Amino acid sequence: MPSGMRKAAITLSLLFLTATVAVSQHAWTFRVYPGFLAAHHEDMQAMGSHVLGFEAGREWRIDKDGALAKNQKQPFAGIGINHLRMFNDINGNVSALFGYYDAGISGNEKTSLRFRLTAGVGLLSKQWDAFTNPKNRAIGSRLNGMMQP
Repeated sequence: MPSGMRKAAITLSLLFLTATVAVSQHAWTFRVYPGFLAAHHEDMQAMGSHVLGFEAGREWRIDKDGALAKNQKQPFAGIGINHLRMFNDINGNVSALFGYYDAGISGNEKTSLRFRLTAGVGLLSKQWDAFTNPKNRAIGSRLNGMMQP
């Protein structure tokens, strides 16, 4: 298989895996996050890398039949844990505990385009150290805030 086709097959497979697997009324979820850490300011220039993450969570319907359910397409809230492997010796890995709110933007009862806001705390395996990790100039502590739109 040519390199381009192999990359396309891997990408499509990973995109398929990112779909939420849920039981019943969005009770338990498992997600896979392939991606890339982009250097968004000068201190992070050496930290760009591929990322692969896994998430497990528990979700609860907020309003099944009321106005909120109608306007936000069956919203729900949840808690979860995740682990991200950042393929770079500078970054290390991160594990997080978080809460989230998920609302539908458009769609019907079976499918919808959704928006999720997540906030929590993350624990990093590597942070800046003048002697052991001087290239990580962006992250100075193991415990950090976590936000994900």
